[in-house]
Amino acid sequence: MKQSQSEKSKSKSANSGSADSSSLTTKKKAKPPPNKNRRHRRKLSSLVELYTKRQVGKRWLETHMWHTKRMKMVQKWGIMIAETPNDKSYRAIYKALHKSIIHDVSYTGTIKIVGNQKETVSLLGKICTSEKPIDLLTYLNGSKAIPLILHQFGDVFDVIGPALGIWGPIHQVSSSENSDNSSENSFQELMIRVHPSIISQLSETLNSVITKYPRFSKVKFFDVSSKLMSIDVYGTISTDLLQCIIKSPNPDKNDFINPLNIQERIWDLARCISDPKSIPEGLILSVNSIDPRLGFPQKMNSKLEIINDPDADSLNSTKLDNKFSNLIDLIKKQLNIAPSDSIRSDLWSDTICKEILESKMSENDLNKRRQNNLIPGSKLEFTKQDSIIPVMLIRRGPSHYIGHNSRDTKHRDCVSGWTLICPSGFALDFWKSLTFAGGRAIGLSEQSMLCFESGLPNFPSSWPTTNSYYKHLLGDSSSTTDGVLVSNFDRWARKPKSKKENFEKRGALSPFYPPIHSLVGIPEPKELIKYSFMKAAPNSEFHHAKPVSKVATNVAIDNEKSGSMDIEHNDENFNTVDVNVSGDDQSPLSGLDPAQKSLVVKDDCVISDNQNRPWVITTSFHLELVKNILATHDIDGKPVSFENWVIPLAKELKSPISNEIMPLNPPETTKEINLNHAVVRVLLYSVCRGSAEDNAVLSIPKIETLSAAQNSEKTNHILGTNNTAKRSLDQSNGLLEELCNNFGKKDKNIKNDKFPSKKEILGYVINGNYSYSVSKGFAIGVISLKGLFKLWKQQVCVIDGSAANVSKDESLPVYIEKSIKKNLMVDVTNTNGKLRRLYSLSLL
Repeated sequence: MKQSQSEKSKSKSANSGSADSSSLTTKKKAKPPPNKNRRHRRKLSSLVELYTKRQVGKRWLETHMWHTKRMKMVQKWGIMIAETPNDKSYRAIYKALHKSIIHDVSYTGTIKIVGNQKETVSLLGKICTSEKPIDLLTYLNGSKAIPLILHQFGDVFDVIGPALGIWGPIHQVSSSENSDNSSENSFQELMIRVHPSIISQLSETLNSVITKYPRFSKVKFFDVSSKLMSIDVYGTISTDLLQCIIKSPNPDKNDFINPLNIQERIWDLARCISDPKSIPEGLILSVNSIDPRLGFPQKMNSKLEIINDPDADSLNSTKLDNKFSNLIDLIKKQLNIAPSDSIRSDLWSDTICKEILESKMSENDLNKRRQNNLIPGSKLEFTKQDSIIPVMLIRRGPSHYIGHNSRDTKHRDCVSGWTLICPSGFALDFWKSLTFAGGRAIGLSEQSMLCFESGLPNFPSSWPTTNSYYKHLLGDSSSTTDGVLVSNFDRWARKPKSKKENFEKRGALSPFYPPIHSLVGIPEPKELIKYSFMKAAPNSEFHHAKPVSKVATNVAIDNEKSGSMDIEHNDENFNTVDVNVSGDDQSPLSGLDPAQKSLVVKDDCVISDNQNRPWVITTSFHLELVKNILATHDIDGKPVSFENWVIPLAKELKSPISNEIMPLNPPETTKEINLNHAVVRVLLYSVCRGSAEDNAVLSIPKIETLSAAQNSEKTNHILGTNNTAKRSLDQSNGLLEELCNNFGKKDKNIKNDKFPSKKEILGYVINGNYSYSVSKGFAIGVISLKGLFKLWKQQVCVIDGSAANVSKDESLPVYIEKSIKKNLMVDVTNTNGKLRRLYSLSLL
């Protein structure tokens, strides 16, 4: 029988259904397993597995999850770090200095050096410089931190970066052979805290010194960066913020025999101080604190509540004076403790810190204890089962950022505060308590802003010629983001031709970075010059377009113990000389062969020496010497040459560093000290309007502007009065501002849109913006030593009494000398080349 049409359709559909089902089964087998739902992904075991995978190739800080929800994260130096908050924070952070600001600096690198004290001091003398000897009693007993400037072994001017040294406890080693000599049978620990970008460079430098000198074979060093966490606390009430969180488990703080209890007593009395600046900078307090989770969330008490507390003294002036006097006495006693009785905090022991972390109570156990409280919300009491956390508090100050104590007092101190160091595993607990108590969190950008407002160079962006600075510009393999130079250049290159600034037409050949090499007459590196409009030099040496006659002049500084300094004059346009200093075998800053002691520096090519690169004067001793040179030179109208102007600095660079403010062991070097390649960091303050931008050009100011300011009737009338010498520097700056209000405006006689020529360029701006602390435009820049001489000589001639045409008064020379010393002026031209503004200059 024939099948009906309906039956045929059914059989076809059945066959097609079976074929489709077989194909579906094969497709299902080939598909990957479905994604897990959110509930499964949020399980604790899944989160741990997920976060472990995400940390491959990078390191997370303990507060990483807290920061990712509130800040923009960036990978730098192999670490995920908070860059800036999600909300606007520049002006708000500056206002928050009246209260408290916190910043997680657990990314800071820490190297622990273990060895004999004398050997460690000798080792550090070869790789760092300090303003004071590093083996002072206040340093050796661990009471104060040591500001250091690290440099490469064998070259004191090849700077690595700033550092902070902390001496640890002394450990005795039992030995039957030399039992009489206790110093030989003991070793002391030392921690060096550095920026994470130079941790590997420091390790290589230490390894090279230990390898070269066999007497350092017993000195060992370890990287303990991941074992110590740290938090910076800024602001006026930073002490009060830490006081409400760090609670001592020891109720008896009146024991003045134990050094640890003395420091706890100091920390207890510090709560009556309104500002952390009242405590000596660099003071270290090692105290024990209970788990901050026991009192979470903490609340910061006002100062009146602290004073009226029943445990504190009454509000009586005499009793308060007694408390302050007791605090001063305790600090003096702590600073004079013998190194053998120094602090033996558990923070120095890795074994004890590991045991404390293993015995740490979980959050579940703490929540169960909170449920058993009779009064809900009450704080938990400290028990023997709770952890006692060793904590180190360092009174941080400006010297920790620059390596010495000298700084400009015009700026507000925005970086002073405390640094809290704790073992790993407890940073998040302290961080949450600090945020709930009123601390405002910041990132890397805000920390750089605080340094800028304080007039301090931020590392590495304001430390030119260092390896970290070039990594900051070009980027490195440990960072996922490009360097500042690469990102700025790419952003400009992607714009259409009609929408981007034509820097080459304006005359700005390097608008994206400051070309410091070309500033001192050295060809720019190939890695940098491709991001500029400058032409690469065909050879390694730079040649002038036309030959110049050479006349060699030898100037002997010290005939007995010093080498010779040979000078050769440049052309009349530059009116400077090239100076190269070489010393003898006895000098620690030299080590040249006798045949190299008589050098003639050619002005038609770059000096081909061992130091064919720029170098920055960073030590406080040499900076003070440059300031004295600017202030004490004779201004009798005679022409001043660069060789005579630089003789005092050349003397100190060639003679052994034996000054009391320098290290006991002067660093050794085998390289020449080339003053032609020296640059100095300067602070620039706007005289009239506007603010400088990054990479702006410093040039010689217009003579017409300065002459008009000096020859004006107002200037002559004020300079002729007897009260001129008594005027302060701020009043004289105010006068110059009044006279130069019209400078920078469009004038028919002055072409403000003309970019400075190469001969006029003296330096560059590294970091510039409007500053809230000085209420005007401010910038940090670099200027060559030759450029500083040009600027000084030009303004000596302008400020001279005959040029100013003022009356010969007794107070006039004093005022002129003060103006020369404090009021050097320089033109600052932004990269767009539209306006040239007048700025006052002072050394950093």
